[in-house]
Amino acid sequence: LGSSTCGRTHAGDVTDARHAGELDCRFTIPKGVDPYARALSKGLTTETDHPVGILLSDIQGQCPVDTYAIDFGVVGGFTKIYSFFPPSDSQDLSKLAGIPSMPRTLGDNIDLFARYGMGEKASCVGIDYADRTTNIYFTGTSAECFERHNVLSMLAETEQSGPSKQMLKLAEAGFGVYVTLNWDSPKIERICFAAITADPMTLPIPLEPRIEKFVKHMQGAGPENKFVCAVASSPREEYYKLQSYYQWRPWI
Repeated sequence: LGSSTCGRTHAGDVTDARHAGELDCRFTIPKGVDPYARALSKGLTTETDHPVGILLSDIQGQCPVDTYAIDFGVVGGFTKIYSFFPPSDSQDLSKLAGIPSMPRTLGDNIDLFARYGMGEKASCVGIDYADRTTNIYFTGTSAECFERHNVLSMLAETEQSGPSKQMLKLAEAGFGVYVTLNWDSPKIERICFAAITADPMTLPIPLEPRIEKFVKHMQGAGPENKFVCAVASSPREEYYKLQSYYQWRPWI
């Protein structure tokens, strides 16, 4: 994996059946390279008339981009592009909602996001070309967002699945939150809470043997590696993602 100027190069694993047998990796590239154009030219993805195909160019035309990141699966190949905004210039949700190719769900839920302390700005937009979804990563999330009663209320209001006790514990330890939106539904598809840890073994979730093996390998490869564990809730299920970051910057 390439080194990263913004510290987000990582490898990760997840627990839902859809991702079984896959290892997802991420690397960053400078803003001078158009990652979607490069993916198209190399046959890593195909052109589409779906809005997902023009969202990145619309973001480039209206927002400052600090750097990009690429997700790919060792098995499945290229899946996703992230547009990271400068740390000092997070973008207003209202501005992002005004982008023509953005799912209208973002604009429809700005008041909800503010009400639960998720913030009024975003640090990053992720575009999943395989699933035709987009992620909004919030900036300035307040501590109240991770309080148990707020998590329960938020999940209920957005019609996510009832959270397990371990999900609530992880959400309470969270530092970040992001949502998944799509173009086919006015509802929020997923809400995800993320927590930082130096040792995933201490988290309030069981690690199955293959993920425990992954953790031990990464700890051995770099004692200073940091992990981010995220729990995602959708109307159908909850599942966990574990990421190991090879590069880290304090502002993250």
